[in-house]
Amino acid sequence: MILSYLKIEFKVIMRKKTTLILSILFPVIFYILFTTILELPEDVKPKFYKEYMY
Repeated sequence: MILSYLKIEFKVIMRKKTTLILSILFPVIFYILFTTILELPEDVKPKFYKEYMY
């Protein structure tokens, strides 16, 4: 039953482009932005990752 719901959700996400962008692409872009592009000092990185990435 859960697999059926998952299939339906996947179809809905793929059909609506706005939903696809907001639910999948934005989180990926923000994750990449905050983890690779953001230059933090080494002593601040553990605190930043703990507070903002979890």
